[in-house]
Amino acid sequence: MDVFTLRVWARALKGSTAITTANAFESILEEAGAKPVELNTDGGGEFSSSFSKMLERQGINHIVKPTPDSRNDIATLDSAMGTIKQALEKEKKKRQYKRRTISPKYSTKSLEDTTRRHILI
Repeated sequence: MDVFTLRVWARALKGSTAITTANAFESILEEAGAKPVELNTDGGGEFSSSFSKMLERQGINHIVKPTPDSRNDIATLDSAMGTIKQALEKEKKKRQYKRRTISPKYSTKSLEDTTRRHILI
């Protein structure tokens, strides 16, 4: 998240390893077309080793917030993450509704019974 423009980029990750996170962040940098001067993260494992090395190669200063007390320092990001989660939940519900409305008029069991009757006759 760019805290100045409030622009947010997100990627779906299959895991939370430092390599996966580094690859996703590099794709975000390519899409954004710009690099931040510094990146603030918590002390999670996904932001260690490979991720830190990638930031160093990119010339980005990595600031790690080591304690739970420093959570307020990234409150803007926490708010953005909450907004993204709400949007994902809304989309998930919309897709579930579409599946229900597209489903067959008859249940599978009644369709099987009807087919069986036609075959037996």
